[in-house]
Amino acid sequence: MADYKDSLPEGQEALAAGREPGDLGELHRKLIALLETSTHYLPQAVLVHFPFDAFFEERAILLGRLGRHEQALAIYTYVICDLAKAELYCERNYDRTKDADRDVFLTMFRILVSPPDASMIGVMVAQLPQPEANPSAALTLLRKHANKLDTLKALQLLPLTTPICEIYQFLEKVLQEKTSRKRRGQAMRSLLYTEHLQVEELMMSHQAHKIVITEENMCTVCKKKIGNSAFARYPTGLIVHYFCCKDVPISLAYS
Repeated sequence: MADYKDSLPEGQEALAAGREPGDLGELHRKLIALLETSTHYLPQAVLVHFPFDAFFEERAILLGRLGRHEQALAIYTYVICDLAKAELYCERNYDRTKDADRDVFLTMFRILVSPPDASMIGVMVAQLPQPEANPSAALTLLRKHANKLDTLKALQLLPLTTPICEIYQFLEKVLQEKTSRKRRGQAMRSLLYTEHLQVEELMMSHQAHKIVITEENMCTVCKKKIGNSAFARYPTGLIVHYFCCKDVPISLAYS
C-alpha cells in the first residue's frame, strides 16, 4: 500500500479501496470481504494492527463490528467521502431488535446534520478539513429510510429553520406506516377475538355432553369395568380407562 501511494504523481489521490490496479486491488477487495463477513476473528484484536493514516474503510468495518457506529460512519462520510457506502453500512448493521443497532440510521442522520469534530474521528489525515453539515444528504436519508429512524429524535435534530416542505415526504411516510401498523394490529385483534369465540363455543358444546358411567360400562381395551377410575371418552363415544388411552387404535377412536 505504501509503495502504491509513493508511486502516484504528486497531487494525485489514491483510488478507492479495492480499485487499485493489479494484485493490490484484488488483495484489498479480499481483505474487505473477509473483514465484513468472517466471524473467525476478534475485531478489537485486529484493529490495533491497522495504521491510523491508511486502510480507512477497513478501520470503519472493524469499528462497526465493535458497535462503534458513530466513528465508523464519520470515516465513511468525511474521510472516505462516500455517502453510498455509509448508507450501505447502515443497511448492513441495522437491526430493530437490538438496542445497539436500531439507531444506526439516526446516527448517520445526526452526523450529516451536526458533524463531529475532525479530531474525534480517530484517523490521521494530512489537512483533513473540519467536517461540514450536509442537510441535503440528511433530508434524502430521512425520506428514504423514514421507517428506520425514530421520528421524534430525527425531528429534534433538524435545524429550526428547516422548511416544512423539505420534510413533508418524511412525515407522510411515517404517518402512512403508523396507520398501516395500526390497521394490521386491529385486524389481528379482530381475528384473535373471533378465534376466541369459536373456541369458547366449541368448549361449551363439549361440556354440554352428559356421560353416565354405570356398573355395566366396560373398558374396550382391558375389558374391565370403568367403575370409579379415571376414564377418557373419544368422539366416537368409545370409553376407556385413562391409563388404557395409549392402546386404543386410531380407527376405533376417531372413525
